[in-house]
Amino acid sequence: MQDVNGNGLSNDTWFELVGSDYRHLTTVVKYRIAYYNPWNATSDIARRDNQGRRGAVLRNNFHH
Repeated sequence: MQDVNGNGLSNDTWFELVGSDYRHLTTVVKYRIAYYNPWNATSDIARRDNQGRRGAVLRNNFHH
């Protein structure tokens, strides 16, 4: 998304690009995922999606 209003926040218009598989029965649309800020710099980053799945982005030596 382009920062049209210049405020640095993700509150501008988002566009969904439709590909060739968009209308297939197995295509997931309106997918959302949320990442949660860890309590400290050594914890993994928790995530949850709107399909009921939870998980984590595993922290490694390159994620500071």
